[in-house]
Amino acid sequence: MATSTPWGASQYSESLCRGIVSYGTAGHGGVHLSPTRNCVVPEYMRNANGWYEEDCEWAIPAAIFPEAWVKHYGTEDILATIKSTLLNYYPDFYAKFYNVEIKEGESYENDARNFKKNNKDNYVVICATGKDNHVEVIATKGGEREDDSEERTFLIKTEEYQNRGKHGFVIDLDRHIEI
Repeated sequence: MATSTPWGASQYSESLCRGIVSYGTAGHGGVHLSPTRNCVVPEYMRNANGWYEEDCEWAIPAAIFPEAWVKHYGTEDILATIKSTLLNYYPDFYAKFYNVEIKEGESYENDARNFKKNNKDNYVVICATGKDNHVEVIATKGGEREDDSEERTFLIKTEEYQNRGKHGFVIDLDRHIEI
C-alpha cells in the first residue's frame, strides 16, 4: 500500500529501525521519523512534519540516530558520509551540533555563502560561451540572476576562465575587456 509523502505516493519503503522509514517515489524520496523520533531532533535542525528528503536532509536524522544507518548499511563508512553531508550542505547545523568552528575550505555551502557575501559588489559570471581562444561571458553584480540585474558582457581568455574557482568567476574591471 502506497504511503503519501511530500514527493508523491511511495513506490517502496524500508524500515531502518523502529520509527525511521525510508521511502522512494517515482521522482524523489526521503526518510520519515515518527513523532517520538522526530522530537529528539534538536529544534534548530528539526522538520516539524518529520520528513527529510533523500539528497541531503537525510543526514539530519542520521546524525541523531547513527546506529540505525550503521545497522542498515552494515558499515562504519556511513558515519563519515553523514558528517560530510551535514558539513557541506548544512554547515550551521554541523557547527552547532558538533560544537566546532568551520574554517574556509571545509564546507562547500559555507564557502559559497562567503564567496557570495565577499563578491556582492563585484561582477560575477552567470553565463559563458566559448569563442576561439576566448570565452564570452555575461556577468551581474554578485552573480544575481534577477530580471532587473544589470548585465555586462566581457571577453576572457579561455585559459584564465578554465581556472575559475568552484563558486564563480569574478570580473576584474581593470583587466577584463568589456564588449
